[in-house]
Amino acid sequence: MDNNQNEIEIEIDVTYGIAESVFELKLDLYKPADTGANTRRSVILFFHGGGWETGDKGSMLGKGSCTFFAKHGFVCASVNYRLSGLATFPAQLDDVQAAVSWIRSQANRYRLDPDRIGIWGHSAGGHLAALLGAVGALDGNESCRVRAVATSAAPVDLLQMGGWHNGPDSPESRLVGGPLLENRQLAETANPIRYITDAFSTPYLIIHGTRDEIVPYSQAELLYEAIPNATLVRIKGGDHDYTGGNLFWGELYELLLAFFHKHLRAAPESPEVARQRRAYMEGQVRHFSRESC
Repeated sequence: MDNNQNEIEIEIDVTYGIAESVFELKLDLYKPADTGANTRRSVILFFHGGGWETGDKGSMLGKGSCTFFAKHGFVCASVNYRLSGLATFPAQLDDVQAAVSWIRSQANRYRLDPDRIGIWGHSAGGHLAALLGAVGALDGNESCRVRAVATSAAPVDLLQMGGWHNGPDSPESRLVGGPLLENRQLAETANPIRYITDAFSTPYLIIHGTRDEIVPYSQAELLYEAIPNATLVRIKGGDHDYTGGNLFWGELYELLLAFFHKHLRAAPESPEVARQRRAYMEGQVRHFSRESC
């Protein structure tokens, strides 16, 4: 693992696309300063929170996490997307897909590895990460396909949030352009779980506080049960920003780093190696089952 004292370089307000021929889409790019000529770096993209209606790539979480990951050898991008006051869903998904596609197209310019891209986000940004990870795995979406996804306090089924989220002026209603319960069909298309099949293999790290006062903890369980390859970190007593829990952002950065290091830097396990590993474990289970008789 790279020394976390490495210097980094930052490019602010890089244009990654033009939406509707008018709106410039921007990201901030954080890079290790010592990238060698023959080094291809893995990439992590961060999507900010704010209920899809506020927030910015320059948030403390965006700056802090991207700086942290860049010091550990990753290229990291903090991404802005159109907010719901400017454009309703699926504009936000279109934008984050465009960001991944742009990163992949810039592989030679920035010496990136286009096959080692991960994404994560907090709250509304976590929703977009979960959704992009699922949609990107569908056939025909290779340009926005990613290798690993992490979500933090993310809503994943807008129609199961309940309570004030169903109100006509809720962030969810503003996202879909009208009262949520009157726009069920569009809301369903924003549900990451809708796109998951048994063959889905993208690894997910799901982080959520049990006392989240904004996004119910049950949303994390819905995503965990739907994703075949998932780890759920349940922060007991943590609220939407994990205050009250026994892990906070410093520790969570380390957890995210370990997750992305494993899935973006290590070579993926081949089907044959996976088959051999499962056969070995099944043999061990049979052996100890006989011993216990």
